Amino acid sequence: MVHGYARSMLKVLAAALAALALASCAEAFEGRAPMSDAASDAAGRQLAAPSPGKAALYVFRADKPQPIVWTVLAGRTTISQLGTMSWSRVELLPGQYDLRCVGGREATPSLVLNLAAGETRYVDLGTEWWKIACTLNEVDAAAGRAGIAAGKRVLELN
Repeated sequence: MVHGYARSMLKVLAAALAALALASCAEAFEGRAPMSDAASDAAGRQLAAPSPGKAALYVFRADKPQPIVWTVLAGRTTISQLGTMSWSRVELLPGQYDLRCVGGREATPSLVLNLAAGETRYVDLGTEWWKIACTLNEVDAAAGRAGIAAGKRVLELN
């Protein structure tokens, strides 16, 4: 009888630990990233020209299939963390950038962009739910504006 009681208690303990682990990760699994305030969101939607000597890069995620926060890297530098229906703007020096997104189980291909001073570029972060992977694709300004309009701005990392 004591043996059965101990086994039951171990099951309860294991279930409690699993629930605690899931609760601590809930925000990432719900696809939420730290969001900016309303003023920063509104300012970014103005699509202002980049600062002198820099390029503006908008990265957005307008899909909802995977509730995962994806990290976007330019080389080895983290430039954004995007959840569902979100976007970011970062200003970068001119040059070639190898963009990647990480956060799933699959290796993802990179997107190489050559950025020139004064230009604004738009990148769509899409997800492949069957692989738990993401893709980065450059889009035109109209598609970029639509992606930004569909989401909310995430908190800047730098």
